[in-house]
Amino acid sequence: MSKNITHTPLTRVVLEIPQGSIVTNDWLAIHGISSKLAWYYVKSKWLKKVGEKVYKRPNDIIGWTGLVNTVQAQLGLPVHVSGKSALALNGHLQYLQMSDSALVDLTVETKIHIPKWVKDNNLSKDKLIINGNMVLNSKDYKDFLIHQEVNGFDVVISCNELAIMEVLQLTPTQQDFTEAAQLMEGLAYMRASKVQLVLEKCNSIKAKRLYLYLGTKFNHDWIKKIDMSKIYLGSGKRMLTKGGTYDSEFQITVPEIQEQ
Repeated sequence: MSKNITHTPLTRVVLEIPQGSIVTNDWLAIHGISSKLAWYYVKSKWLKKVGEKVYKRPNDIIGWTGLVNTVQAQLGLPVHVSGKSALALNGHLQYLQMSDSALVDLTVETKIHIPKWVKDNNLSKDKLIINGNMVLNSKDYKDFLIHQEVNGFDVVISCNELAIMEVLQLTPTQQDFTEAAQLMEGLAYMRASKVQLVLEKCNSIKAKRLYLYLGTKFNHDWIKKIDMSKIYLGSGKRMLTKGGTYDSEFQITVPEIQEQ
């Protein structure tokens, strides 16, 4: 590689790409690197192309935080870390930190196209589990999303009050009921005002009933402050399992909670 390339300010921009990060053509352009120059850097092995108009530094290991930050901050897509992954980042689970590779739950707005490279299993050591079945209308998520710095990257995640609703929405088809119940048992100190709001805005009748049933079962303080008159719970019974326990207050049949 020629010395004049090595010492140019533009080359230093490439070297300053954060470790574990993916950058887009637009990011490079803002930092003075044109598409043509980016192509040259790929040929010169200063950059590696990982998808349409996206790059990383050669031999760099990409984790989920770098992927998610690019999708959120650079592409501006309405995607957030959700469910159990958000609870983990908020301190209620340890599974994200316990493994060299992680399974990370993401919720994306319906009909939003996620680039193919984001889901490329060969790009990152982690795996993104993308869920397009939203529990809220698009405009309502802003009230429940928070920013958190993870491994040096800013990522947008669900607050606890939303994250547990996202877990319950997947119960029991994609989420074990007993684990979901145990997660709810540990959420004794959620904000009643946020719980009220998420229950009013949630579009899943099953998830709302289960949320209220478990909050009541564990006698959390926040459940006593909920105004039920403002929450639509639909009509008729809901069954999570055959031969389970029927709760007449919330008209829902649930499995027995297994002690662990």
